[in-house]
Amino acid sequence: MSLGYTQSDNLCISDVIYLGHCIIVQILLLHCIHQVEGDGGRTMCSDGFHVVEELKKRKPAAFQMLSQYPIQFRDAGDDYVGHNIDAMQKPIRLDSMGEVVAIRHNNGVRGSRFPCQLMGQLYDWYSAYYEFSNLMYDREFLVEFKLQPGQILVLDNTRILHGRSGFDLGEGVYRYLEEVYLDWDEARSKARVIMGQKT
Repeated sequence: MSLGYTQSDNLCISDVIYLGHCIIVQILLLHCIHQVEGDGGRTMCSDGFHVVEELKKRKPAAFQMLSQYPIQFRDAGDDYVGHNIDAMQKPIRLDSMGEVVAIRHNNGVRGSRFPCQLMGQLYDWYSAYYEFSNLMYDREFLVEFKLQPGQILVLDNTRILHGRSGFDLGEGVYRYLEEVYLDWDEARSKARVIMGQKT
């Protein structure tokens, strides 16, 4: 079960990164229907692209390791129907010019399969992943806030890692968010239609 469906701390992640046919789910909308009272349930967002740039400055070998080798991401279960989705993806995806285009980070769906080229370098890979994971919680890159009922958080899932603090459940206490995924093609198409652009 995803930590997102529990009351436990849910550290910063990218959503739906185990698909092999597309780059990554691009736009995430989180609509807050009901929020818990008190301190828990605070949303965290970290700017993954800035984290990568800082990692590149501080630990260039770590950046190289995470942008060069694909690792396994998978999701399996029986939520509504049985599924077993598995893909090898790079945690830091670069374009042909070496610019960051997507971040994939989610320990909940990270598998244990690595490419053969990494077998003698697993300690170095895990050290690089540790550096990257810790850096995303630096106050320079992280913001925290509490969504209120009726508010919708819209974020670029290829760039912004998101999570939330844990909360206590009690009688009648719950937190309910609806999530929707879009891609940039859909969003840009709708924007052009709204603005009346024909070409």
